[in-house]
Amino acid sequence: MKIRPVLKGLANLVVKPNRLFGRPIHAVVEPSNLCNLHCRMCVRDRLKEIRRLLTPRDFEKILDQMDLQALTFSGYGEPLLNSRLEEMIRMAKNRQVLVNTTTNGLLLVDRIESLLSSGIDLISVSLDAANPETYRELRNTDGFEQVIRAVKELDRARQQTVSRCKIRLSFVLNERSVNEVPGFLKLSKSLGADCVLFQMLEPVSADVASGLIGGLTVEHFERKLRDGLETARRLSMSTNLAVLLKNIAVTWRTKYCGETNPISCKMVWFSVYVTSAGQVRPCCFFQTAVSSFGNILEEDLSSILGRKEFVEFRRKLKQGRKVHEICRRCVPIQYSDLFLSLGDRF
Repeated sequence: MKIRPVLKGLANLVVKPNRLFGRPIHAVVEPSNLCNLHCRMCVRDRLKEIRRLLTPRDFEKILDQMDLQALTFSGYGEPLLNSRLEEMIRMAKNRQVLVNTTTNGLLLVDRIESLLSSGIDLISVSLDAANPETYRELRNTDGFEQVIRAVKELDRARQQTVSRCKIRLSFVLNERSVNEVPGFLKLSKSLGADCVLFQMLEPVSADVASGLIGGLTVEHFERKLRDGLETARRLSMSTNLAVLLKNIAVTWRTKYCGETNPISCKMVWFSVYVTSAGQVRPCCFFQTAVSSFGNILEEDLSSILGRKEFVEFRRKLKQGRKVHEICRRCVPIQYSDLFLSLGDRF
C-alpha cells in the first residue's frame, strides 16, 4: 500500500474539499457494457449507449491518472465478456492494487485458471437465488446449476493452487427472494464461499420497484434479515447483514418511500466510476444518468475532477443538498463501513 496517496485520500474524506487533494484511490471500472443476461432487476437494456469493450491500452490511460489502492471491475455489463480482462487485472496488480470483479458466473468455468493466475483478490458471483426456480424468474434463464458448478470448481482450483483469491456470492433482496436468505447462506457455505454480500434492490424505475418489492413490508423484510443473520453466525459465514440491519429503517424509507436520508456522501471524495467508453461519473449508480463529467480517454482526469460542474456537485453534497434524484434515493456508506472485511464491504 502506498502511504502518501492513502493519506491524501483520508484527508479528502475528513475535510471534504471542493477540489480534491491528490488523485482517486478507488475506482469502479467497467470492462464491458455487453451482457449475456436480461435480468428483471437490471435496467441495462434501457441504456442507450454504444456497446463497447474496454481495451488494455485505454485501461492503462485510466491507471496512469489515478493512485489506485483498490479497483473493482464491474458495471452495467458482464466483465467476462471482455477476453482481455485478465490482462488488465495483471496490469493493476503490477501496481500493487487490490482487484476484484463481479460476474454472473455463466462464463466462469472456462476462465478460472486464467483469473486465478492473474492475481485477482476477490471474485464476486451474482447468484441472487437459493434454487433454480427463483433464479429462472429473476434471471430469465436456466443457468443456476451452471453457476453452482462454476463456484465449486473455482473453490477447488484455488485450493489446489494455494490462491489467496476470495470467493463472494451476492444476492439482491426482493419480495420473491427474501424468504430464501437462510437457504442462500447454507448454499454459499456448501460451495466454499468466503462471504455473502446482500444488496437492496435499487428502484431505478417504478415498474422494477413495484414488480420486485410489491407488497413486501419493512417489518417482514427486517425479520427475514434477522433470521439470515442468525443463520450466518451459526455457520460462521461473513456477511453484511449486520450493516444492513443497522440502517434498515432509513434505507427502506429512502429507497421505497420517497424520503431523502440525512447521511452524507463520501464516495465522491475518494472514488470515481469509469464506463467502458471512458465516461467519468461520480459512482456506479450514475450509469443510468444521461450525462457525465467528462471522458478520461480524451482529457486529463484532474481537469475533469476540477471542472466547475464537478466541484459544484461535491460542494452541494457536502452541504447536504442532494440535488440529483440518484443521490436522493441513495443511502451512502458511513465512515466505519470503509474499514470492514471483504464480506461486509460495500
